[in-house]
Amino acid sequence: MTSVSIYRPTFSDDRYGDPKIDSTSLLTSFEAKVGWESPEESKEPTKRTEITRRTVFARGVHGTGIRATDEAAIDGVRFSIVGSIAEWPSGTFFSVEVVSS
Repeated sequence: MTSVSIYRPTFSDDRYGDPKIDSTSLLTSFEAKVGWESPEESKEPTKRTEITRRTVFARGVHGTGIRATDEAAIDGVRFSIVGSIAEWPSGTFFSVEVVSS
């Protein structure tokens, strides 16, 4: 099992009216199974990056209110949540994205 913490950002507008993150606060923490998905290379011809996703499944954890705009810290390293968050009676499932160049 792996330690997972969920952080919720607070936003304000920058001088151009675009949203920016002001700060983040801890929403919840739990133990979960975390796995790796197969990596894929960037489709952009000028970038040589590899995108890998980690999947998180927390059995018995539900009703967390996790949003796609939240961040997940897995073993202390923060990642952006990508895609949908699935919450079932058996637990919660979501993915995070790891980008390396």
